[in-house]
Amino acid sequence: MKRGSKKALQAGTVFSAAVIAAASAYAQQSPNSPIGAHLTFTTRADMDTNRNLAAVSPGISFGASETLGFSFKTENSTQVLELFGGAALSLSAGGGSGTSTSVTQPTATLRYSRNAANGNMQADLKYWSGPVNSAYLANPSVPTSLVVDTGTLATTDATYSGVIGLNAPLSYGVNASYRAKTYTGTTNPALFNEWTSTLGASLNARISPTTRGTFSITQTNYASQDATSTKYQQMDYVFGISHELSRATTVSANLGYRDKRTTISGATTQALGLVGSITGTRTLPNGTLFGGVTVDIAAAAPKTVLNFGRTLDLPDGTLTAQLSADLTRGNPVRFFGALSYNKQMPDGQFRVNLNQSLSTNNFNQDILRSDLTVGYQKTLNSVAGIDLSLNLSRSEDGGAGAAPTINRTTISAAYNRAITQDWSFSVGYAHRQASGSAMTTANSDSLFFTLTRDLQFGF
Repeated sequence: MKRGSKKALQAGTVFSAAVIAAASAYAQQSPNSPIGAHLTFTTRADMDTNRNLAAVSPGISFGASETLGFSFKTENSTQVLELFGGAALSLSAGGGSGTSTSVTQPTATLRYSRNAANGNMQADLKYWSGPVNSAYLANPSVPTSLVVDTGTLATTDATYSGVIGLNAPLSYGVNASYRAKTYTGTTNPALFNEWTSTLGASLNARISPTTRGTFSITQTNYASQDATSTKYQQMDYVFGISHELSRATTVSANLGYRDKRTTISGATTQALGLVGSITGTRTLPNGTLFGGVTVDIAAAAPKTVLNFGRTLDLPDGTLTAQLSADLTRGNPVRFFGALSYNKQMPDGQFRVNLNQSLSTNNFNQDILRSDLTVGYQKTLNSVAGIDLSLNLSRSEDGGAGAAPTINRTTISAAYNRAITQDWSFSVGYAHRQASGSAMTTANSDSLFFTLTRDLQFGF
């Protein structure tokens, strides 16, 4: 091991030991205080046959990391402030890349909410950074997370929403959001920097005890660094009304006007038109029934989407099913669905989530996305359990363009055990596979062991 690597690892170990000692001494103070915190120290060791899912595996690599996680929360009768995050000091060796140390996957989340007698507000700020190939595990629902590449992804999300006059005939709302995705060291043209921001205001009226109306204005700005430097500005003006037909049935309708101006390779086009929707929800003794229709005349190809669904409360869990029909002008009818099932058992939990959706990317390609997640957690005794999971994701051409097919699979099994009130460990196996129409199939098998200490204390 290089001298610098040894020093970095030693420094991280000394720092962790010092913080654990200090936190252990403080952990006895005021455990029931309204101000509380956690410090989590996780030591991990793993062996991976193809850590970066390369087309040709460079060989087995060994990794070790020391992760410091933290959380802080303070609350009273009207407001809550939360801060949590973490980062890891990692050591890797083998796999054709020698020995190196680095600080990996820094994360941070700041959340504040306030609820007063006549208004409320909530603000969130999130940051995550990590290798591109870790994005799939962090958020497998994002289409670009299926791409296998070198480099790093950083995401920043900020949101704000607030309402004044909740108990008045007229109330006012403001909402804003910002999202940035930035890549460094990547080669795939499908991975490019993006920035999206929104700003909206709304006026809400209580017309009667059973009827509410709203008018909102929202501006959305988008910019990217893709091959055509795509950007757009969109204005939405929407009138909405919601009416309770009975205690169990609610109908909502929206009618809006959209003005979207898109610039691609320096050329600007404008799309104008109406958008609208009607939805209905009925509460049943064992769940809900919902359905509706959405019409978008402002789209490049006007479309209508029909949506129907059912949530069902079962004696031992829940079931949600949804079916959508996309009627886009010039295309055949396309059907999409979603299914979610959760079953509670005396000694564990079983869950299944299946989802299929259609979207259009910056290259005017329709992307059909399918995701399947299966998980099983079993409690063996009061201190131990097993966790099994399967994730399957597929991104493919949805009818317009020539988008490549990308498949990702992750299978994992872990045995978890609590040693003491503060200490726990986990040992397990994971298999990953990446394949597609424009890539060589890559497989990875890994064994891992983690040792965690979670300290809780108050002020």
